[in-house]
Amino acid sequence: MINKLVLIVFVLTSILLLIDELTPVDIDSLQLSAWLLVVAAATGATYLGRIFFHWKTAKTSAVFIALTIFLSFARYFMVWGGDWKTQNIIYRNRYSANRSIEYQMQNPGPGSYNQRTVDKTQLLPGISWLREFDTNSDAILESTIDIAEWKKVDIEVNELGLKYP
Repeated sequence: MINKLVLIVFVLTSILLLIDELTPVDIDSLQLSAWLLVVAAATGATYLGRIFFHWKTAKTSAVFIALTIFLSFARYFMVWGGDWKTQNIIYRNRYSANRSIEYQMQNPGPGSYNQRTVDKTQLLPGISWLREFDTNSDAILESTIDIAEWKKVDIEVNELGLKYP
C-alpha cells in the first residue's frame, strides 16, 4: 500500500514538473517548483529503496526525512535564474477576468534584468498558461491588440520591488 502511494506521489509531482518545463503552462512560484522537485526526488529515492533494496518502513521513513531535509536546503542552490515577476498589467480581457497581458521582468543576477511581455491566462491559483509576445515594443504590441477584446488598464504591480527615481 505504501509503495503504491509513494509511486503515485512521485509520478504526479514528476508529471507536474515536466508540464511546467515542456509546455506553456507555468508554475508562478519558484518556491512551489522547488518543493515539487524535492518531493519528486525524495519519493523517487524512497520508492526505489523499497523496491530494490527492500527497505522496511522505519528505514524508509528515516531516509525520506533525511533526503527531504537535505534537498530542502539544497533547493536554494538549484535555482539559477530568478523568478519572472509582473511589473505592469497592461491589458485586461473584457470577457475573462483570468486573462491579462503583462510586462514581466526576471532578475537572473546582479545588475541585469530579462524582460518579456506575456498573454497570461490564470488556470488555477499559482498555475498559468503563458503565451510570450515576440517583442517588448509598445508600438508593435498595441498594433496587435484587438481593442474590442482588451481593455487598457496600466496597473503597476512592481513585484520585484524596484525603486524608480
